[in-house]
Amino acid sequence: MTLIPHSRPISYFLPYIRTSSSLTGLMHSVEKYAYFLFIVFAFSPSQSFCDYTNTLSIKSSFDYQEAIILLTKNKLPEAALIIKDILKTNPYHILSLLNLAKTYTMLGRREEALQLLEQHIQKENNNDKREFLVRRINVLSRLFLTKNTLQNYQESLTSIKEKKYKQAIQQLQSILLLEPYHFEVLVSLGQCQLLEGRHDAAHETLRFAIKLNSYDTEIHSLLAKTFYERGEFKQALEELKHTKNNDIEAKNLLKLIQSK
Repeated sequence: MTLIPHSRPISYFLPYIRTSSSLTGLMHSVEKYAYFLFIVFAFSPSQSFCDYTNTLSIKSSFDYQEAIILLTKNKLPEAALIIKDILKTNPYHILSLLNLAKTYTMLGRREEALQLLEQHIQKENNNDKREFLVRRINVLSRLFLTKNTLQNYQESLTSIKEKKYKQAIQQLQSILLLEPYHFEVLVSLGQCQLLEGRHDAAHETLRFAIKLNSYDTEIHSLLAKTFYERGEFKQALEELKHTKNNDIEAKNLLKLIQSK
């Protein structure tokens, strides 16, 4: 991603696209440990976090254990019903919340899972808990449900590196047919559309993606870029407020807007 006027050639964007070596390494790690990462890192809080999570009544504790057993047996709809009942009487039980989000995701209801966590974040006053849930959203919004979609995504990254942007767009769109609420795929699609000069399409893609995860600072930079290309400088400035202080591209875009 480079925050520059559209008059620049497409090749100028290439070094900044979201295909860094760190991302590539991450994708290889996810391929190897996809389901392990899903359960352990996305939804297993640290011991320090468990120390102050809300406790359950005896009945709810038994119900929770039953739900966990159902999850291990892959009886996802049954587990979801029990956990939802637990949350009706224990709305701040974090473990139930995380397991319901996990269950929704495994059922192909990722959007509901992310909304569930987001709603809880908005109600939560404890900063540690909020940060914990934000990290879970960041992981959950990026996880691939199957190895096939993960492999297809890696192939799209190869297409991007080879500057085959139209091919990459087709590959990413095919993934979204199977996992329509995958944040990372949507962001990559938006970037490819920017590289193709399709600013309106990129704008719509990124606006959809940011509804799934507004805590990713890079997407605010990308969305600001689409606003800039559309001549909507005020909106671009609003998005730049959510970027990191060390985001060089965001600073460059800010200078371009201020020079207008």
